[in-house]
Amino acid sequence: MQPNYASTTTSYGLYLYYSSRSFRLAAKCLSSSFMVKRSHVTIWKWIQRYAFLATIRFTIDKHKIRQILIVDETLVKIDGLEHWLWIAYEPNMNVCLMMHLSRVRIIFVCYQFFKQLRHSHGKKLISTDGARWYNIAWRWLELPHQIYGTELKNIIVRFIQHIKDTTEYIYRIFILIWIE
Repeated sequence: MQPNYASTTTSYGLYLYYSSRSFRLAAKCLSSSFMVKRSHVTIWKWIQRYAFLATIRFTIDKHKIRQILIVDETLVKIDGLEHWLWIAYEPNMNVCLMMHLSRVRIIFVCYQFFKQLRHSHGKKLISTDGARWYNIAWRWLELPHQIYGTELKNIIVRFIQHIKDTTEYIYRIFILIWIE
Protein backbone atom coordinates (compact mmCIF):
# COMPACT_ATOMS: atom_id res chain seq x y z
CA MET A 1 0.00 0.00 0.00
CA GLN A 2 1.40 3.40 -0.98
CA PRO A 3 1.46 6.31 1.47
CA ASN A 4 -1.12 9.00 0.92
CA TYR A 5 1.05 11.82 -0.45
CA ALA A 6 -1.96 14.02 -1.13
CA SER A 7 -2.89 14.22 2.56
CA THR A 8 0.75 14.73 3.57
CA THR A 9 1.12 17.52 1.03
CA THR A 10 -2.17 19.08 2.09
CA SER A 11 -1.32 18.89 5.79
CA TYR A 12 2.09 20.42 5.26
CA GLY A 13 0.56 23.11 3.01
CA LEU A 14 -1.90 24.02 5.78
CA TYR A 15 0.93 24.08 8.31
CA LEU A 16 2.98 26.37 6.09
CA TYR A 17 0.06 28.74 5.63
CA TYR A 18 -0.68 28.98 9.37
CA SER A 19 3.04 29.49 10.04
CA SER A 20 3.46 32.28 7.49
CA ARG A 21 -0.07 33.67 6.99
CA SER A 22 0.69 34.02 3.29
CA PHE A 23 -0.84 31.83 0.59
CA ARG A 24 1.91 32.67 -1.89
CA LEU A 25 4.74 31.99 0.55
CA ALA A 26 3.13 28.69 1.62
CA ALA A 27 2.80 27.61 -2.03
CA LYS A 28 6.41 28.59 -2.75
CA CYS A 29 7.75 26.69 0.29
CA LEU A 30 5.60 23.66 -0.51
CA SER A 31 6.86 23.45 -4.06
CA SER A 32 10.50 23.79 -2.95
CA SER A 33 10.29 21.21 -0.14
CA PHE A 34 8.03 18.56 -1.72
CA MET A 35 8.90 19.27 -5.36
CA VAL A 36 5.15 19.45 -5.94
CA LYS A 37 3.89 22.54 -7.73
CA ARG A 38 0.79 23.99 -6.04
CA SER A 39 -0.62 27.45 -6.57
CA HIS A 40 -1.60 29.90 -3.84
CA VAL A 41 -5.22 29.40 -4.93
CA THR A 42 -4.92 25.68 -4.16
CA ILE A 43 -3.64 26.51 -0.66
CA TRP A 44 -6.58 28.91 -0.25
CA LYS A 45 -9.03 26.16 -1.27
CA TRP A 46 -7.46 23.77 1.25
CA ILE A 47 -7.90 26.36 4.00
CA GLN A 48 -11.57 26.81 3.05
CA ARG A 49 -12.09 23.07 2.98
CA TYR A 50 -10.35 22.10 6.22
CA ALA A 51 -10.80 25.18 8.43
CA PHE A 52 -13.69 23.57 10.31
CA LEU A 53 -11.35 20.82 11.58
CA ALA A 54 -9.13 23.41 13.24
CA THR A 55 -12.07 25.15 14.87
CA ILE A 56 -13.41 21.85 16.22
CA ARG A 57 -9.99 20.77 17.49
CA PHE A 58 -8.89 24.03 19.09
CA THR A 59 -12.14 25.46 20.47
CA ILE A 60 -12.24 25.50 24.26
CA ASP A 61 -15.53 25.94 26.07
CA LYS A 62 -15.32 28.87 28.52
CA HIS A 63 -17.55 27.04 31.00
CA LYS A 64 -15.21 24.04 31.27
CA ILE A 65 -12.34 26.22 32.49
CA ARG A 66 -11.99 26.04 36.23
CA GLN A 67 -11.28 29.03 38.43
CA ILE A 68 -7.47 28.99 38.23
CA LEU A 69 -5.11 29.74 35.35
CA ILE A 70 -1.34 29.54 35.57
CA VAL A 71 0.57 32.28 33.76
CA ASP A 72 4.31 32.29 33.27
CA GLU A 73 6.91 33.60 30.86
CA THR A 74 10.09 31.98 29.68
CA LEU A 75 13.09 33.02 27.63
CA VAL A 76 13.48 31.37 24.22
CA LYS A 77 16.14 31.97 21.60
CA ILE A 78 15.05 32.25 17.99
CA ASP A 79 17.83 32.64 15.43
CA GLY A 80 20.16 33.82 18.19
CA LEU A 81 17.78 36.54 19.42
CA GLU A 82 16.13 36.46 22.83
CA HIS A 83 12.33 36.45 22.95
CA TRP A 84 9.88 36.03 25.80
CA LEU A 85 7.17 33.39 25.49
CA TRP A 86 4.14 34.20 27.65
CA ILE A 87 1.90 31.21 28.40
CA ALA A 88 -1.53 30.85 30.03
CA TYR A 89 -2.12 27.24 31.06
CA GLU A 90 -5.21 25.55 32.50
CA PRO A 91 -4.00 22.65 34.68
CA ASN A 92 -7.30 20.77 35.10
CA MET A 93 -7.94 20.44 31.36
CA ASN A 94 -4.20 20.28 30.55
CA VAL A 95 -4.49 22.88 27.78
CA CYS A 96 -2.63 25.98 26.81
CA LEU A 97 -5.21 28.76 26.60
CA MET A 98 -3.01 31.44 25.14
CA MET A 99 0.56 32.11 24.05
CA HIS A 100 2.30 35.34 23.16
CA LEU A 101 5.82 35.95 21.89
CA SER A 102 7.47 39.29 22.61
CA ARG A 103 10.94 40.77 22.29
CA VAL A 104 10.76 42.41 25.73
CA ARG A 105 9.51 41.49 29.19
CA ILE A 106 7.83 44.64 30.44
CA ILE A 107 4.67 45.58 32.31
CA PHE A 108 2.77 46.68 29.21
CA VAL A 109 3.30 43.35 27.43
CA CYS A 110 2.08 41.57 30.55
CA TYR A 111 -0.90 43.94 30.77
CA GLN A 112 -1.89 43.25 27.14
CA PHE A 113 -1.52 39.50 27.70
CA PHE A 114 -3.75 39.57 30.81
CA LYS A 115 -6.25 41.83 29.03
CA GLN A 116 -6.59 39.37 26.12
CA LEU A 117 -6.83 36.48 28.57
CA ARG A 118 -9.62 38.23 30.52
CA HIS A 119 -11.46 39.11 27.30
CA SER A 120 -11.37 35.54 25.94
CA HIS A 121 -11.84 33.55 29.18
CA GLY A 122 -13.39 35.92 31.72
CA LYS A 123 -12.22 36.93 35.19
CA LYS A 124 -10.47 33.85 36.52
CA LEU A 125 -7.96 33.51 39.33
CA ILE A 126 -4.50 34.07 37.86
CA SER A 127 -1.65 32.20 39.51
CA THR A 128 1.87 33.50 38.80
CA ASP A 129 5.37 33.39 40.25
CA GLY A 130 4.95 36.84 41.83
CA ALA A 131 7.17 38.88 39.53
CA ARG A 132 6.61 42.64 39.80
CA TRP A 133 5.23 43.04 36.24
CA TYR A 134 2.46 40.57 37.07
CA ASN A 135 1.52 42.38 40.26
CA ILE A 136 1.07 45.72 38.53
CA ALA A 137 -0.77 44.27 35.52
CA TRP A 138 -3.35 42.32 37.54
CA ARG A 139 -3.99 45.37 39.73
CA TRP A 140 -4.64 47.55 36.66
CA LEU A 141 -7.12 44.98 35.31
CA GLU A 142 -8.59 44.16 38.74
CA LEU A 143 -8.03 40.44 38.27
CA PRO A 144 -7.93 38.00 41.18
CA HIS A 145 -4.34 36.89 41.71
CA GLN A 146 -2.28 34.46 43.78
CA ILE A 147 1.34 33.37 43.83
CA TYR A 148 1.59 29.69 43.01
CA GLY A 149 3.21 27.14 45.25
CA THR A 150 5.63 24.33 44.48
CA GLU A 151 3.02 21.97 43.02
CA LEU A 152 1.70 24.44 40.44
CA LYS A 153 5.23 25.64 39.71
CA ASN A 154 6.27 22.08 38.84
CA ILE A 155 3.25 21.73 36.54
CA ILE A 156 3.97 24.93 34.58
CA VAL A 157 7.72 24.23 34.37
CA ARG A 158 7.03 20.76 32.93
CA PHE A 159 4.52 22.21 30.47
CA ILE A 160 6.93 24.94 29.31
CA GLN A 161 9.72 22.39 28.91
CA HIS A 162 7.37 20.24 26.81
CA ILE A 163 6.64 23.23 24.56
CA LYS A 164 10.34 24.01 24.20
CA ASP A 165 11.20 20.38 23.38
CA THR A 166 8.39 20.11 20.83
CA THR A 167 9.36 23.39 19.19
CA GLU A 168 13.01 22.34 18.97
CA TYR A 169 12.00 18.99 17.45
CA ILE A 170 9.81 20.66 14.80
CA TYR A 171 12.56 23.20 14.09
CA ARG A 172 15.11 20.42 13.52
CA ILE A 173 12.77 18.57 11.16
CA PHE A 174 12.06 21.80 9.29
CA ILE A 175 15.80 22.47 8.91
CA LEU A 176 16.38 18.92 7.63
CA ILE A 177 13.63 19.36 5.02
CA TRP A 178 15.23 22.60 3.80
CA ILE A 179 18.74 21.11 3.68
CA GLU A 180 17.72 18.07 1.59
